[in-house]
Amino acid sequence: MSSFDPPLPDAEVPSGRPRLQLKKRDPTAAAAARSAPARGGKSNPFGAARPREEALAAKGVDVKSMDRKIEAKSQAAHRLSREQRQEADVLAAAVKEAEEKL
Repeated sequence: MSSFDPPLPDAEVPSGRPRLQLKKRDPTAAAAARSAPARGGKSNPFGAARPREEALAAKGVDVKSMDRKIEAKSQAAHRLSREQRQEADVLAAAVKEAEEKL
């Protein structure tokens, strides 16, 4: 009943939640529940996931060569142009000079 509904007369006011009507316990279902194999204690948050290496090996992919390719790509991204290298050398020299003064 919301606050906007008009109040009910005393005869219509519910006296609370109705009592549950439960069925009798089925002995065959109880026995089946007891005999069912118990799952391993806690559930696994990763489900049926496997390590990356195992999953790729099952697909027939060479993991080591794939890792080398990825590493080569990441190293290529860190290469500097000639101007950038010169600027980095100048800054490194300035840092070294500042450290020597300390």
